[in-house]
Amino acid sequence: MERVVIGIALFLAVCAFGKRQPHRAFMHSFVALLLFTWCVSIILPAAAPYFATAFGSHMVIDLLNYKGEQLLWPLRHRFCLRMCESDGFINKALMSIGIVVTVLLLVTSVPAKNALGAVLAHLPG
Repeated sequence: MERVVIGIALFLAVCAFGKRQPHRAFMHSFVALLLFTWCVSIILPAAAPYFATAFGSHMVIDLLNYKGEQLLWPLRHRFCLRMCESDGFINKALMSIGIVVTVLLLVTSVPAKNALGAVLAHLPG
C-alpha cells in the first residue's frame, strides 16, 4: 500500500508541475512520458507499458497539427508536422475512428466474452 501511495503522490506532483507549464511544453515531452510511466510502474507495474503506449501515441497524434510540442523539454524548440488543425476535419475523423476501435476492442475482449457467456448461461431455455 505504501508503494501505491508514493506512486500516486509522485504522479500528482508531476501533474502539478506540468499544469504550471505552457500547453504542449512539459506535458508533451519525452521527460513527462518517462516520469509519468515511472509513476505508473510504481503504482501498477503491469499497466506501465500500456500507459506509455497511450501517452506516446497521444504525443505522436498531436504532432500532426500546427501547434508545436516541446518533445525535448526543457529545450524551447517545438516540433509539428502541420498536417491538420487541432479542431479540423482530420482531428475529428481520427477521434471518431479511435472511439469506434476502442468500443470494438472492448466488446470483443476476453472479459466481455466471458461476461456475455455468463449472462447467456443464466438465461432460461
